[in-house]
Amino acid sequence: MFYHLFKEDGDEMVGNPGSVFAAFNREEGKLIVFSENGDDVGDFQHRTHGVLVALDYARKNNAAFSVVGAQVCCVMGQVSAMGASYGEAAVRALIKYMRLERDAEREQSLQ
Repeated sequence: MFYHLFKEDGDEMVGNPGSVFAAFNREEGKLIVFSENGDDVGDFQHRTHGVLVALDYARKNNAAFSVVGAQVCCVMGQVSAMGASYGEAAVRALIKYMRLERDAEREQSLQ
């Protein structure tokens, strides 16, 4: 999921979304490496940083969370997404939210 999140944000990506990948953030001029297994790289596991980024973005955009059975629902603007945790729901909603914004910008530029 985080591979797609950063890709939607326009970051340049390299690697395998299923194991180890890196995103180059042009604004910060940094290469951020993500890994399912911390032994693959000498950096941090993506679930920590990625979830914190998504939760912070959700907070800044007044997202609402609710628990539905064993799932968490995150509502951000016009989109909602379910996940097994608050972090996963936030990441899924953020991806949808960013796609919706990108599509609206494209549509507006065609008019």
